Amino acid sequence: MSRLRCVSRVAAFVVFALLATDLPSIAIASCIWNQVYVPADLISISAIGPSDIWADGDGPVFGTVLHHWNGAQWTSLQVPLPTQDAYSRSISAVADDDIWAAGSYTNNVGEVQPYAIHWNGRRWVLTTLALETRTAGISNPIRAFAPNDVWAVGNFGSYYFSEHWDGARWKTVYFASLPGAEIDALDGTSSNDLWAAGRRPYSRSIIPLIEHFNGTRWKIVNAPAINTAQLYGLHAQSPTDAWGVGYYYDASPKHPARTFIEHWDGASWTVVPSPNFDWPSRELVNQLGAVGASSTDDAWAVGSVGGVGLLAMHWDGTAWTIPERPPALGPGGFASVVDLSPHDAWAVGGTVADSWCFATP
Repeated sequence: MSRLRCVSRVAAFVVFALLATDLPSIAIASCIWNQVYVPADLISISAIGPSDIWADGDGPVFGTVLHHWNGAQWTSLQVPLPTQDAYSRSISAVADDDIWAAGSYTNNVGEVQPYAIHWNGRRWVLTTLALETRTAGISNPIRAFAPNDVWAVGNFGSYYFSEHWDGARWKTVYFASLPGAEIDALDGTSSNDLWAAGRRPYSRSIIPLIEHFNGTRWKIVNAPAINTAQLYGLHAQSPTDAWGVGYYYDASPKHPARTFIEHWDGASWTVVPSPNFDWPSRELVNQLGAVGASSTDDAWAVGSVGGVGLLAMHWDGTAWTIPERPPALGPGGFASVVDLSPHDAWAVGGTVADSWCFATP
């Protein structure tokens, strides 16, 4: 039996909430993705709890605007900064008095600068990154563990670096990878178990790059050398349970990008088979950009399907499946996801489509 729901929107940017009946997690196919409209281009989402969720991106007015879910509705707030020409690309919420967001702004001489802002329970504080110079890139992503323990990623052109906040200042901590490598994702369980992922050059192609920080230094960790593959999203549930997601290209140039997922079991990274959404007559571009998990047998990976729209797949402890895909009739995709329980997940993304449809198998 199928259930179909359609909502008409014009240039809408949205949050999707996963709703489900009170059934065991094995009945995940009984869920639907429910659209919750937010007047913003959302890029990142982070949750303190089911009724305390934060998202960021561009807002109704140009500037740094954050968005908060209180269990009943989303509200938007303008964060005061020295310049309005700013926006946030990544958010990490630890507690009601410990929320971080990172992005970039343009200073008074036209230079793009990275920044990180912190909510301490009373006000937002703008912090200066260690490598904030006229050639610095965007600080993205950010991962907070405590008010005095925060990590961010930035870059100088083709050279990426990490920075650590100790409660007083940012300090640069260099990755092990060489210039030309790209870091797109950051997550971990602590500052002694931190992961970064992206891609690095290999011959005339690229292969996945995964680095680990053990509290002292970054080290490249061996991962399956899949040709023409890249990781865009990371989630570490425990020191023995972490996911990396992205895309790869088949050996034949006629094939489009396909979903790519790797898993860390505490000893090694291995490729885990993942599905793709295709038309019966042809394969479509399938890419994953983010992953979140609440347990070893409950994870969501999200991204996009070229020419069709949103993509979401679920891990039940045995296999990745697409139990219900919220398609948008046009371009667009999910950028971030947070998984609170088998029946409570949120994903954010945007599209310029004028129609949304939701179907449950």
